[in-house]
Amino acid sequence: MFRRDSPMMRALSPMDSPILREATLLNLNWGEGRFSMADVLGEPGLAHYTGLVPERGDFGYLLSHAIDVSRAGSLGAITLSVEDGNPAGRLYQRLGFIAAPEAPLEGALILRLDDHTATPLA
Repeated sequence: MFRRDSPMMRALSPMDSPILREATLLNLNWGEGRFSMADVLGEPGLAHYTGLVPERGDFGYLLSHAIDVSRAGSLGAITLSVEDGNPAGRLYQRLGFIAAPEAPLEGALILRLDDHTATPLA
């Protein structure tokens, strides 16, 4: 049954390109304006994110869903990185991510999927 307040997921389409570019720019500049759109589109290491940005406001739901799918797919862990001070770090901690031991980069986090003690998102 459809609930008006439930998030919906659908496949991305070419019509989503403008919002994906804008969301990527906003995510990169979360604390201050460090990058321009030209920087994002001109740097392959940043440009690839323009197709991988979740729907605004529902990232916790989407990340929880991705964790469930990954766990069901028998993956051992999920890793990600977050800059110091980024408010998203609190979400990652609530979902059970911890500092990755022996990580080459500061801010690298890991969620071991065989550890079912992680607190689910409320």
